Amino acid sequence: MPRSIHVTGRVVSDVRIHTWPPEPRSGQPGRPRKRGNRLPTPLQMLQGKNVRRMLVTLYDHSTYHLLVVTQVGRFYKAPDRDVLGIAVEHLRGGRGIEVFYTTDVDAYVETELQRYSWRWSIEVTFHDCKDHLGIGEPQNRKTMAARRTAPTGFLLYSLIVWWHETPQEKPAKCLCQWNGKLGPSLADMLGALRTETLENARAKLFETPDIPPGINKFLRYLELLLALAA
Repeated sequence: MPRSIHVTGRVVSDVRIHTWPPEPRSGQPGRPRKRGNRLPTPLQMLQGKNVRRMLVTLYDHSTYHLLVVTQVGRFYKAPDRDVLGIAVEHLRGGRGIEVFYTTDVDAYVETELQRYSWRWSIEVTFHDCKDHLGIGEPQNRKTMAARRTAPTGFLLYSLIVWWHETPQEKPAKCLCQWNGKLGPSLADMLGALRTETLENARAKLFETPDIPPGINKFLRYLELLLALAA
């Protein structure tokens, strides 16, 4: 990967980290060393003396009480690039110990943890596209059809969100409510889109003076079922 691109991610708590390899000496037999001495694992780092407490706001609204310790080194399987290892122990909640890394060794710990938390919206997008738009269970067999399934699903996802945020005047009604929910989910947006589509069809096809009252009642039930189907 180019040096101009930095990566932030997670690793296991017992990952092997080494120092830089020593400079090769002239006349030294054999090939130069690729790794230096082994450094403490993230678990061992949390048991050391340089641990500090931090309050960090992640996922836009949640505050976490953490024990944090950092270390610069090189992974055993990637000995050619420096990484900043960040070992975190949560003092509250059930998240326990987490270990992160970044190739930006001069970055602030809080900045890197916040950057990683931004992945959550991407994970929610993948989850919604699989559950509500069928990306995870395509029924096609041809190679080109399979390659087009995921891009088409993500395009459809983008169009639904764009419709809700731009032409739609009112936010979608929440079909299901749970703790911490701050706004409409994709399921709510799909429900609103299906309801509006049915209302437009009813205005064109069923708005006649001779329509029986029972048909309107049936259409209202159909609207509700279509919304819940999301």
